[in-house]
Amino acid sequence: MKEEKVKKENKFVKWFKSISYAIIPFLIFVVLQVITWGGNQLIYEPGVHHPFIAWDHHIPIVSWFIWFYIATFPVGAFAFFCCASVNKKQTFNVAVTVWISAIVCGLIYYFYPTEIIKPIDTYEIKNLSDAMMVNTWKTGNPNCCLPSGHCMMALGSLLCVYNRKELKWWIRVLVAFSCVMTFGATIFLRQHYILDLVASLILVTLVYTIVCLCKVGDRMVKKFCNGQEFDWSHKDFTPKRKLKKNFVVLKDDVEESVSENTDPAIISSENTEESNEDVKEVVGADTETIDTKNNVEEAESTEVVEEKVEDKNEDKTDTPKTKKKKQASNKVKK
Repeated sequence: MKEEKVKKENKFVKWFKSISYAIIPFLIFVVLQVITWGGNQLIYEPGVHHPFIAWDHHIPIVSWFIWFYIATFPVGAFAFFCCASVNKKQTFNVAVTVWISAIVCGLIYYFYPTEIIKPIDTYEIKNLSDAMMVNTWKTGNPNCCLPSGHCMMALGSLLCVYNRKELKWWIRVLVAFSCVMTFGATIFLRQHYILDLVASLILVTLVYTIVCLCKVGDRMVKKFCNGQEFDWSHKDFTPKRKLKKNFVVLKDDVEESVSENTDPAIISSENTEESNEDVKEVVGADTETIDTKNNVEEAESTEVVEEKVEDKNEDKTDTPKTKKKKQASNKVKK
């Protein structure tokens, strides 16, 4: 039990060390978000711009989206640190992207303030989701709409796990699903207009593209991490299904090439010749074994006959005196 606890602690310590470099960039984003959003909440004045379009009037209010709206920031933090544990370059690219996006959002909130009208007093509360939605409406002023900060964070979390094969599949699916639901929540909860969503997507996409072209992630890895990136060369992220498909394709190609380059008549003749040679070898080996057995039996029979003949000759040549001498010598020996 103690050894298992030590192993778990060691794994947690290793994981924490692997993401420790990303803590400060994450805190910088939190501070920027508080300043840009909270500062504009303090200076809010009603009667500003309303960037709505005709489609906004046909969108219903769906209160159960509030749970995905609330989970936007926790899921974004989870995705950010998951990315930090596998790829430093992408982590810095996403961090710089959300930094710049948060600053741009704050400037737009200040110089072009917008607001959205919410039916706080007229909406009937029927369940827990309705109560949470109405409380969310009451917590902040109806400004800071264009662009949407929640959509910015959701898209940033999606960039953290995009094409990251080092992460488990369920992490990528969870973050992608949460991102899509957050996009819907901002509209179906009357938190933003459709143009707010579009503006945040355009902003984050442009900033991320510029950051990648300038190779900001590579420079920050060299400066803050001594140029050391995570080594994933010992793992193969090729899916097993693709390997099986490639194997089947190679097998089919080999069979086609063999069928094209060979004649069936030649193949059959070659097979018959090889089989005949094998039969001859087997038959020859059997005849050799039979000959050796016969020779051994003949030699044994001749030896027995010679021994019998010698015994008879000795019996004939022995005289009574010699027989007595032999018997006496045998007694002495005994």
